[in-house]
Amino acid sequence: MKKLITISIFFSIIVGCGSTKELNGIPGKKTLKGEWQVDEIEFFGAEGTYKAYMFDMADSYCFKNSVWMFIPNNYTGKFTLTSSASSCESSTARFRWSYFDTDEERFIQFKYINEKNKSIDPMNRGYRMKIKSLNQTNMKLEMDLEYQGSPFTVVMSMSKISNNVVL
Repeated sequence: MKKLITISIFFSIIVGCGSTKELNGIPGKKTLKGEWQVDEIEFFGAEGTYKAYMFDMADSYCFKNSVWMFIPNNYTGKFTLTSSASSCESSTARFRWSYFDTDEERFIQFKYINEKNKSIDPMNRGYRMKIKSLNQTNMKLEMDLEYQGSPFTVVMSMSKISNNVVL
C-alpha cells in the first residue's frame, strides 16, 4: 500500500508539472492564464501585399483587436472577433489547447470545440503557432503559411488585458 501511494504521488508530480516548466525562455502554461488582445498582425516574407484567411475563420485583419482567453487548468479557451471592419463578422469560437514542444521550440496548438468540450471537426484537425516570446504581459505567436507556392510568416503580437478565465 505504501508503494502504491508513493507511485501515485510521484506520477501526480510528473503529470502536474509537465507543461508548467520553461522551455528555452518560454514559460509554462500558467503564464497564458487570462485574456489576451491581438494588438498587431504582421507579415514577413517576399515583398508584396499579403492577405491570410486564418484558422478557417476569417481574414487576418478581422483578428486585429480580437480577445483570446486561455484557461490552463482544463486547457480550454475561446477567442472573440469584434466587427472592426465592414467585412468582418463578430463571432466567438471555443477551443481546447495544449503546448507542443520540440527540443528547441514551444508551440501552442488548438482545436475547435463545442459547449460540451467535444471536437467539432470530424477530421480532428487543429492549428499550431510557434511561441516566439511570452511573459506575464506580452506574447508573440508566429505561423508559417504559403500562398501560391510562396512561403510567408504571420506574427500576432498580443498583450494581456486581464486574468479573467470565465467562458
